[in-house]
This record gives sequence, C-alpha cells and structure tokens, in this order.
Amino acid sequence: MRPRRRARRRDAQRLRRIAVARPVLEEISQWLAAHRKLVLILLLALSVLIRAGYYFEAADGPLLYGHLWSEADMGFFDHWAKVILHDDPLGRQPLHPFFFWQVAPAEAHFRAHPEQIAQYEAAGVPHGDTDALYRALWDRWTHGKEYYQEPLYAYLIAFTYWLSGPSVRAVFAWQMMLGVATNLLVYLIARRYFGELAAALSGLLILFYSPLFIYELTLLRTTLTAFLAAAAVVALEWALSGDSWRRWWVTGAAVGIAMACQSTFSFFLAGCLGLLFLRSGSSPRAVLRPTAAIVCGAALAVSPIVARNIAVGVPPLGWTGAGVWTFVRFNTPSEDPRMGGVLPSFPDHIRVLGASDAKAIPAVLATLREHTPATLARLVLLKFQKTWNWYEEGDNVSFYFSRLYSSVLRYAPVTNTIVSPLLLVGLALFIKQWKRLAPLYLLAANGILVLLVTFPMGRYRAAYFAVLIPLGAAVVVQALEWISSRQFRKLLVLASALLVAFLWTSLPLPPSHPLIPSAYYFAPFSYYWRPPHDAAVEKQDWREAARILEQFLRSEPQDFATVDDPELIRFFAASHATLGGELQKAGEPARASLEFARANELGALLPK
Repeated sequence: MRPRRRARRRDAQRLRRIAVARPVLEEISQWLAAHRKLVLILLLALSVLIRAGYYFEAADGPLLYGHLWSEADMGFFDHWAKVILHDDPLGRQPLHPFFFWQVAPAEAHFRAHPEQIAQYEAAGVPHGDTDALYRALWDRWTHGKEYYQEPLYAYLIAFTYWLSGPSVRAVFAWQMMLGVATNLLVYLIARRYFGELAAALSGLLILFYSPLFIYELTLLRTTLTAFLAAAAVVALEWALSGDSWRRWWVTGAAVGIAMACQSTFSFFLAGCLGLLFLRSGSSPRAVLRPTAAIVCGAALAVSPIVARNIAVGVPPLGWTGAGVWTFVRFNTPSEDPRMGGVLPSFPDHIRVLGASDAKAIPAVLATLREHTPATLARLVLLKFQKTWNWYEEGDNVSFYFSRLYSSVLRYAPVTNTIVSPLLLVGLALFIKQWKRLAPLYLLAANGILVLLVTFPMGRYRAAYFAVLIPLGAAVVVQALEWISSRQFRKLLVLASALLVAFLWTSLPLPPSHPLIPSAYYFAPFSYYWRPPHDAAVEKQDWREAARILEQFLRSEPQDFATVDDPELIRFFAASHATLGGELQKAGEPARASLEFARANELGALLPK
C-alpha cells in the first residue's frame, strides 16, 4: 500500500505543479486571442516592411535581373510569356528552351545512334545543320507541342505584361503580395491546429524564412507554389470540417489550380481521395458525392489546359513536356545528390532517353533497369538526407550569392538550419494525431515524394517547408508546456531528438561542393555588370567603369584557398587587373596599384 500512496502523492504534487505553471502559457494564449487583430496587423505590416527593405536593396544589384540570363529558367519564362502575349497564345508551335548544356547530350545521342540523323533530315532538318538537328531532338524529347512546363505561371506573367507592359517588376509586385498572403495562411493554419501561441510563433518563423521570400523577386514559380500549397491545405481542412459537397468542389478546384502550376499536386489530389475513402468506412455511398465533387472541381480547374491540348493535337493530360527527361536526369545511378543536380549528359542518361524516346512509362522502366537494388536504395537515402540538409541547393538562383547583395537576406535568422530539425521532430511527435492534422501530413508526404522523385533543390522544397512551419512551431510550444509543467523526462527526450536531428541536418558539404558554384559568379557578371561596363569603357568613362567593377567585386570569395575552380580564380584575377587599369586611367594610381597587387596575388594561386 505504501508504494501506491507514494505514487498517488507524487501524482498529486505533479498535478499541483502543472496547475500552477500552466496558467502562464494559458494567459499568453488568452492575450494573443484577445488581441488577434493586433497580431494579424503586426504580421501583415512586418511582412510588407521586410519585403520593401529586400526590394530596395535588391534593386541596387543583380538580384532583380535574373530574367536577363538567357541560360536560365527565368529567361525562358520571360520569353514564353512574351510569345503568349504577342505571337502564339495557344502554343500551336513547339516552344522549348535550348540551353548550352543541351548540346552535349544531343551529341552523345547521335554518336550512339548515327542512323537517326537521316530520319531527322528527311523530316526537314537541313543537312549538316547540327544546331537544328540538336534542337529537333530536344523538341522530340520534350514532346513537341506539349507545354514545356505547367503553364499557369507563364500565363500569369503574360497577363501581367498585358496589363502593365513587359516589366518583371509588376510580376514581382504580385509575387510579394502572394508572399504576404502565404504568411497569413500559415498563421491561420497554425492557429487552427495548434492554438494561439503556435500561430504567433509560426507567424514569426515564416516572417523571417528567407529561403522562401528570396523567390518573390525572381521569375520562378516557387512563390506561387507556396501560396497554392497553403491554399490547398486550408481548403482541405475546411472541407473535412463540414459535410458539404460544395466544400469538396472548392477543394478540388484549389488543388486543380495548384496542379496547373505544379502537376505534382496530383499526389495531393490522390491523397484527398484516399482520405475520403478512409472516412467513409464501410459505406461507399457516403464517399461518392464528395469524391465526384472534388474530381469535378479539379477537372474544371485544368479544363482550359485540356481544351488547349486537344485543339493543338497533343495528349489532353500532357502539360509538362520536360517531366520525363527531368526524371531521367535525377534518377539514374550517375546522380549523386550530395553534389547537386547533374546535367543529363552521362552515359546512363543517354541510354535511357535513347531507348525510351523520352516516353514516360518506358523511361521510368529503363531508368529502374539501370539500377541494382543497392544503387536504388542508396540514391533514395541520399535524396532523403539532402531533403533535410541545411544547404540551399541552387537551381537558377543561388541563395548564398544573393545574400552578398542583401542584408535582409543575410540577417533574416530563419533558414532550414532551424526549420529542418523542427519539422522532422514535429512530424514524428504528432504522428498519432495524423487524422486531425491530415492536410498537413498529406502536404508533407506530397513534398517528400516530389523531392525524392525529382531532386531536393532549394526552390523545390522551400514551398513545402514554409507551409509546414506550424508543425515546427508546435514542437516549440510543446517544449514550453513540458518546461512549465516540469515534465523533464519528456523534455529530455524531445531535446535529444532535436539535437540528433540538428546534427544530422547540419552535415557539412563535401569538400568538392562549393557554397556558391562558379556559374553564379559568371552569369550575373555577363548579364548585369558587363553591358554597362562595356558601355562606360566605350565612352572612356573610366571612373564609371571602375565603379561598376568594384560593385561586382563585392561578390569575390573571401577565401580562394577553398576554391577548386581555376577558371573562377583566373576570372577574378583578370577583373582586378582590369579594374587596376581603369583606375590608373581615371587618375588614381594608388588604388590601381592595390588592384594590380591583388591580381598578382590571385594569379599566384593558379596551377603552374
């Protein structure tokens, strides 16, 4: 009996401690609930102010001009929108980019299949015109008149250009508004699932989540994807909380619009249908009406694309022509996620694309045949690790180069170094509540699957991680509750899990993987600094030419001992030498001598 009495006494003492401590958190939550409008106004005001600061900083540098890079997706989106607006609204002619790196895969393919050259020439490719031949091959691999990528974003840009003229800044304006709206939706999601304190923390985290808001001033789909992902979660929760086919129809429409931006939201749609069947239990009739409503809503949302495809003579559901070769690129054994996304020029890429003719099912099967069970498991595990790693893998945009030209990006404290471990632990901590949190878990499953099937680039994962931030905020709130109630054993387990997750997600980059790849130095110089610099040289305005070069050299790596690219070292050495010559002509010999000395210092690092 005595042990039982002691246990009851300990339980009573613990309950008294909880009763004393819990009111502190409850008072905070009650205050936040009572001042909900104030919290929302602060969130919206700070969201706008941060974006204004970021915009005005970015305007004085290369960050707003990525669309001038002809070898990037931003340049293609700009071109595609102008074609829609002025030449070919329905895309009756094939429209695909042809970047410099596409030459090598085409060369390798025709070396392996020289007999196909005559077939292309018979179809109209001029004899001996390798450029036309390679373009024709890539048109075939990207499925002719199919949209190169999902068309919603390109049509929104075209509509913006129609309203305001061909100004990317007008696009950036509505992207920043979508960013503010996404912050608001994330706050509302957190409040719905985890209460007022978690909502306030979520608002704070999303407010400073720079891996997402960097894309608001870039001609890429990430901002739109994040907003549509948040809207899909809100719509699904709204449908689950009621019993109306109209709610399911709206949810279907929301997910369908998201699919028109990123077709991978079809996984989310399939998950919605799965949730309906789970809820129906043994009554199929109960699920029939909402299933029909959600499917009809999604079908209506994508119907303009389907109608266009039928009109131009391509498969009705084919609206991402680049999808097959993208899958091949990221899933053959040559892919090493630790080193970033490879270009599709390895022998296994060429074998798969040649054998499958870039048709979806044959390409998937051919890709899998390239693997052994061990290599496939290794690839999936490496991608999973990369999904949660702190590093923002660049794709058209380098997060770390951009920070050189924006203190807002540089000092915004919330990156995936913080968010990744919180989300990992949150997904595990609340797994027993998955039915209540089904929309969040469904989005997490959708995002993880997308990143494993494609590649965990920063621009891909930021849209998903941002909307999942409420799970991370809820982990912090849970820790505060256990601290206040003195449940130190549970707190120790949680802290240990967070530490392990932090150490795992903070694994360093391989030594051969630079923080900023060389392309993100070369490209901004070529499209942003070189044209005005050359114009100043032509006018012999040496002070202006020097000023432009000095602005560029702000991006110079601090430690060239870690740079493993001789071309990059040579490039900066030449830039310092050029700057020295211009300063000398501008009548500043002292500064010129410093630049010449720096050029010699960098030249000494080059291999002999």
